[in-house]
Order: sequence, then C-alpha cells, then structure tokens
Amino acid sequence: MRREADYPDSNLMSIGLLMLMLVVETILNAHFFAEGSDLGLLGGAFQAVIISVINVSVGCIAGALILRWKNHISSARRILGLVGTVFFGCLALVGNLFVGHYRDAMSMNPDDGAKVAVQNFSQGPFALQDFNSWVLFAIGFIVFAMAVYKSYNWNDVYPGYGKLARKAENAKAELVAVKNDLADAINDKYEESLEKAEQHFKKIQRDKQQLGLLFTSLKSDFGLYRNYLSNLRNAYEYLITLYRQTNKNERETPAPVYYSQPIAISFEDQAELNEPTDRRPQFEECLNTASKEFPGIENKLLAEQAKKIKHIDEVCKV
Repeated sequence: MRREADYPDSNLMSIGLLMLMLVVETILNAHFFAEGSDLGLLGGAFQAVIISVINVSVGCIAGALILRWKNHISSARRILGLVGTVFFGCLALVGNLFVGHYRDAMSMNPDDGAKVAVQNFSQGPFALQDFNSWVLFAIGFIVFAMAVYKSYNWNDVYPGYGKLARKAENAKAELVAVKNDLADAINDKYEESLEKAEQHFKKIQRDKQQLGLLFTSLKSDFGLYRNYLSNLRNAYEYLITLYRQTNKNERETPAPVYYSQPIAISFEDQAELNEPTDRRPQFEECLNTASKEFPGIENKLLAEQAKKIKHIDEVCKV
C-alpha cells in the first residue's frame, strides 16, 4: 500500500447521522403504518421502528463489511465483495418492496395484512397500489443507500487497512512517548551530573576560604601564645629582681651568691609547639586544576548526552 490510510478520527458524526435517519424513517413510516394498525400511531411507530432498525442494520453491514472488499488486491475477493454488495442491495430492494406491499395490505385488509402482502408481492413485486406505499419504499431504500455509504466510509476503503494504520499510529505514538521519556531521563541525568559537579566545585571554593580563615586564626593564636610566654617571663624576672633587691636591703647578713647571677627563666618547652603547615598553596593548585577541568567535564557531559539522544533517535526511527 503506497498511500496513507484515509479514515475519520471519529465516527460520532456518522453514527449520529445514521441515528437521525433511523428516527426520521421511523417517524415517516409510523404515519403510513398507523392507517392500518389497531393501535393507531403507537402501533405504527412500533412496526416502523423494527423495519427501520432492520433496514439501517442491513445497510451498515453491506457498507462496512461487504462493499469494502471490492477494493481488495485479490480478484476473487473483489468479485465476492461486488456479489455480496449486489446481494444485499437486492435484499434491501426486495425488503422495502415487501414493506410497501405490507402497507398496501394493511390499509385494505388489516386483519390478514401479512398474508395478503405475501400474495401481492409474489404476483408482482413492483405492483404497489398506493402512492404512499411507493413513498414508503423510496424512503426505505434511500435510507438503506445512505447507511451503506456512511458505513462504507467509517474506515479506510481497503479492508483492514484502517485498523492496521491505527495500530501503527498508536505504536508510533507509544514509541515517540517512550523516546521522549528516555530523552527526558538523559537530560535529567545530565542536569543532575552537572549540578553535582558545580556543587563540588563550589565546595572546593568554600573549603579554600574556610582554610584561609582557619590558618590565619591559628597563626594569630600562635603569635598571641608566644607574646603571652614572653610577658610571663618578663613578669617572673621583674618579681625575682624586686625580691632580691628587697631582700638585700632588709637582711643583716650578706646576700647569697646566686643573687648576683643572672635570672634563668625559660619557657622553651612550652614554646616548642608545631605550628600548622600552610597547605593553602596546594589547595589553590587543586582549585585551579578543578577550574581548568570543569569546562572539559561539562563538554564531555554534553557530548555524552548528545550521543545517547542520537542513539535513541536512531533506534526509534520509524
């Protein structure tokens, strides 16, 4: 098949038109059958509904299931389609003629209308006696023809092609939906990976700032500690010197010899503390390396994203 399938998106309009035709035919037929019915218009309507439903149903069967086979590639099926359509057409013709004879018989002999209609039909199918019966026949056959036409166009005129085309369209739509879902998943993964890389880079920057503040604080603390030890040593020396002088002035005996010796006070053990190693240059180097590598990482992620999406497009190509 070298063409696109031709079928309506919805058959609601066609179904609505068929229902309208059925109602119109029922209303018109009810008036004709009411003349010979004991129940009047109600009885005529009941008979008309049954006849209209049968007439429209036969037309729908002929159009939707039989006539379409005339387009089949197989010669045998084409012939069967044409023969079947002619058969249903003749069936509708005969049925509507019989309905016309039945209406004639009911107007003349309501008590035995069916028997009289069979007799008159067997004697002459086209020998309708009343003009209204001809109108009834014409309405019925026109409705049948319209039912055939509308049901014939419910689907593509080639048997089964419309159904297969809809399946293909549905499968294509599902495939496109899956493709879009996969593409969205890849895009989400790319955004997630890029966000993680950015967060990691920002964390390195924050850690560098925190390291600088911490190192400066530690250096300041070590300076304060050394100043504290120096002030403490000076205070000790001052107190000892003051004590010696006061002691010399107050005592009656000579001062001890060690009073003349230098005061030896040392806090070297307390001052010998391992200062923190300055790792800022190494951290700066790490940050610079990350800054240089980050664009490359982003480009690799973009390339991998494009590669995966292209692969999905190739796999899902229809």
